[in-house]
Amino acid sequence: MDRTFWVVSAVGTVGFFLSGYYAWASIWIWTLLVSPMAVRRRAASLAAGEDWPGLAYTVAWIGSLALSSIHGALAHHGPFESKMVRVLSGMVLLVSGWGGVALATGVIVAVTYSAVVEHRG
Repeated sequence: MDRTFWVVSAVGTVGFFLSGYYAWASIWIWTLLVSPMAVRRRAASLAAGEDWPGLAYTVAWIGSLALSSIHGALAHHGPFESKMVRVLSGMVLLVSGWGGVALATGVIVAVTYSAVVEHRG
């Protein structure tokens, strides 16, 4: 059942992303869906002397949440008066948007793969 829910969560997140307007929140939706399983899996791995999902995955996960949050906050902020501020906010939106999508995609694929395929239980 755990494996099925990991896969369904990943597929559902892709559907949420493709739905449009709040696509930046997809990594948050996925995180909320898989948090109970991730905490349980983390506890089991620590008890077995392992480190799941690993430091690199954890840093990427936190980074994708941060970039997506920045993008969401700026995307829904009103128009800026100053041209310089508009240009800077546009650059931040571009970097946080695409960076967040790239990191979130990598995290969702890698952590779901790790939880499903490398599962020992």
